[in-house]
Order: sequence, then C-alpha cells, then structure tokens
Amino acid sequence: MDVGERLVSLMVGAGIKTGFGCTGGQTAPCYHGMAVNTDEATHVLMRDEQSASFAACDATVGLGAAR
Repeated sequence: MDVGERLVSLMVGAGIKTGFGCTGGQTAPCYHGMAVNTDEATHVLMRDEQSASFAACDATVGLGAAR
C-alpha cells in the first residue's frame, strides 16, 4: 500500500466517498489511490481550486459547510 492508497483508505474510513480537485504532480498519488479503490471512492475533476472548494462545501452538510 502506498501513500495515495492509504490516504484514500483513511478518507473512506471517515465517511468521505467523493473527492473534488485538480490534477497535478503533487496530487498524483491520490489519483492512483482512487484508481485502485474505484469501488469505494470517486473523484470529480474540477477546472480550478476555487471550484473544487465550492463543490466540496456545497456537498457538505452541517458544521463542515461553515468552514
């Protein structure tokens, strides 16, 4: 298990099933982790960071929406 797989495993364990973000060299391990765990986690490709944070906040219910 590499870092990306472990990160996705922790996210799924915390109840996070969808990730929003942009591709890039720093995020490549995360994409690999999601590719390995396609049954547990999905990714929504966004055009920029602002759109990703808005999408993630819009999908959040409760206290997470205020942060």
